[in-house]
Amino acid sequence: MVSSLSRNGNGRLNRANTTINPAFLGQLAPLPEGPLFGTDGIRGKAGELLTAPFALQLGFWAGQVLKANRIIPGPIIIGQDSRNSSDMLAMAMAAGLTSAGLEVWNLGLCPTPCVAYLTRISQA
Repeated sequence: MVSSLSRNGNGRLNRANTTINPAFLGQLAPLPEGPLFGTDGIRGKAGELLTAPFALQLGFWAGQVLKANRIIPGPIIIGQDSRNSSDMLAMAMAAGLTSAGLEVWNLGLCPTPCVAYLTRISQA
C-alpha cells in the first residue's frame, strides 16, 4: 500500500505497509513530475496543478505523516488568502486531513500572522 507521496530515483512512488481507508482509494491520482515543494510551499495554477483532488490527496498524506510524527496533538490550522481558488483548495485540504483522523480549524480568509499566532497558542 502507498504510504508516501515521495518518489524514488526512478519516479515510482515509495511503498510501505500502511492501512488506507478503502473509500479514499478512488481519489488517488498520479503525482505531477518534478518537485512539488519549493521555498514558498506548493506553487501552481488553480485548475492545472492545484485541483481539489490534488489538495484532498495532499491533505490525506500530509495527515498520515503528521500523525506518525507529532509530539503535541493540537489541531491543524488552515488560513486562506482572497484568491478565487482558496475556498476550493482549503476545503479539499481540510477534507484530506480530516479523513486522516486529524482535527482541522479552517479559519477562512485570514492574514498569515493570525495563523502563526493561533498555531502558537493552540499548540497546533
